[in-house]
Amino acid sequence: MGFDMKVEKSRFLTYKSDLDLPISQLFELAKSAKSVIRLALDIGGGTGTFAAQMKRQNQRLPVFDGVLDLVRCGHAVNRWIPVTSMEFLFFDVDRVLRGGGYFLLDHFFSKRTDLDKVFTPLIGKLGYKKVKWAVANKTDSSGVKNGEDFCPSVKNILLLDSEGKRVAVKYYSDDWPTNSAKEAFEKAIFTKTQKTNARTEAEIAMFENNIIVYKFVQDLHFYVTGSEDESELILATVLQGFFDAVGILLRGNAEKREALENLDLILLCIDEIVDGGIILETDANSIASKVASHSIDSGAPLSEQTISQALATAREHLARSLLK
Repeated sequence: MGFDMKVEKSRFLTYKSDLDLPISQLFELAKSAKSVIRLALDIGGGTGTFAAQMKRQNQRLPVFDGVLDLVRCGHAVNRWIPVTSMEFLFFDVDRVLRGGGYFLLDHFFSKRTDLDKVFTPLIGKLGYKKVKWAVANKTDSSGVKNGEDFCPSVKNILLLDSEGKRVAVKYYSDDWPTNSAKEAFEKAIFTKTQKTNARTEAEIAMFENNIIVYKFVQDLHFYVTGSEDESELILATVLQGFFDAVGILLRGNAEKREALENLDLILLCIDEIVDGGIILETDANSIASKVASHSIDSGAPLSEQTISQALATAREHLARSLLK
């Protein structure tokens, strides 16, 4: 049908950014889950390329209803499809996938303003476990003109002490696959930034093709990391939201000892800001209020509770979630 493997030889085989999922990595994910990928369906542009690359791996690509191991939606599935049609498509994908099958939504893009309100909840309705979730700005001319994103995201949120030791950290990227790699990164950025004056306002640094925004108070060092293509302003907004929310939860006493005594609240705080790398909230008051009012049976707002009651309830919520 005119397919030229010489022209298409690198597609689905190379890794250029976190947005890419080469076939080799896809198979590794399946292998680690003790799963297989034999029957797959590719929806959208690039069907011939994907099929040819799968054939080279001795994998079949028939188009069947039901019991599929993998469904991939490529660039053609994007914000230009009406939401009602897209929702039908996603649930039809869910229908044809077997239990434990994989849904690869590849380079989906949308307007920034629609991301949190429309598409993230739409994808979330499927209730799938995320085995890889990577997002980035859409930096081509169309993306810049229309304010489109592959989704603004962060790679990690770190809270270190004045010696570079962990207080609370969360990672959302495969850039640091082991705990030792994470600790090495933390040590490296602490060494790079510890002598800077980041106490009155946030500072920005580049490190290993990442943008790092950071701010210090007392003996606590706050960091947010994003890809080199990410908006510095967005990362700085996330950092400030985290910084201010921690200050509220610690009642203005933002220091290591107090942070460790309230570590459960800080971890809940991070979860309210970012989920799987996706930015959920940056307003400090909203973040602190959500943390303090987690699963309050009475439904009373934070303003109608004592601080001790609200924080005790948040701790109970965290304890219940850990026991599930």
